[in-house]
Amino acid sequence: MDRVILVPEWRRGGRGPVLAGTAIRRLSQDCTAVACESASADGHEMTDEQHRQAAAKLGQLWSAIASSP
Repeated sequence: MDRVILVPEWRRGGRGPVLAGTAIRRLSQDCTAVACESASADGHEMTDEQHRQAAAKLGQLWSAIASSP
């Protein structure tokens, strides 16, 4: 899996962590590591502040995935 983009209509209600966690668990069965990097969904360059904010959100997502069954 190279990238995951959730359309705006699906970005509320906690769907992102559930879908991401499901995909990671399914695709990583024989893997020893999974890496994620925050980036722009449409490929545009991000400012340092935007990158920090995206990295913080990604950290929250990983926490949510780790605590889900």
